[in-house]
Amino acid sequence: MQVGCSKSVNVELWNNSDFSLFTFIELEVDKPDGTFCTPEELRSLKCFTLGFKESFVDSKIRKIFRLEFKPDTACIANVLMKVFVCDEKRITDPILVASSAVQAIGEFPMLRIMDLRNSKIPTNILWDSFEVNRFNSEIEKPLTSAELRFNEI
Repeated sequence: MQVGCSKSVNVELWNNSDFSLFTFIELEVDKPDGTFCTPEELRSLKCFTLGFKESFVDSKIRKIFRLEFKPDTACIANVLMKVFVCDEKRITDPILVASSAVQAIGEFPMLRIMDLRNSKIPTNILWDSFEVNRFNSEIEKPLTSAELRFNEI
């Protein structure tokens, strides 16, 4: 997905019981070093937006939990969205009732030279002189880990 665009993933929960359920969401987002983001780091990630973090789901109702990904830099993240139910004060142990795993990839928009013109030099000479085919091949490659780190600076 391109930087500046957004996509979302939904997890659906049906409450078929006769009582309301208190639900909350936890996100696990891994970092390039293989560890997970801390809650503080997650709050600072502005590219992930949850529709809500906690709420009641009334009986016989379907609730959709939405995670929106809107990257502002090139990035790759494995995200696990977990939906739990428990009592409102979280006295009882929460029960995992739904989850969704997704790999979020933010890429820069594709750039490609399609045409090259000059009033005095033929197009094929310009194309060869500027090595446009080589240039197009190079910029179509995925970003390397070093380029991703550079974009975080």
